[in-house]
Amino acid sequence: MSEPLEQQWYAFWSPFRSEIAADGFVSQLQRSTGLDYRVVKLKPGVYEVAFAYLDDSDIQTKLAQISSATGLDLSGG
Repeated sequence: MSEPLEQQWYAFWSPFRSEIAADGFVSQLQRSTGLDYRVVKLKPGVYEVAFAYLDDSDIQTKLAQISSATGLDLSGG
């Protein structure tokens, strides 16, 4: 029996200075995409938004899903 893969979190947006703003962004994303997101506090005044993923392919699939649902440019370029 194989070990289950450990879920990891991928931060994909510029950090927010306010946890309230990050939480609002997460709420909108969850309504638009149905994916699971977390707000990660790096330090006071720096909050990242991240989604759960299993591997690199999963990251690319979810980035495409977010971009398609929201119109956000997540190409990183």
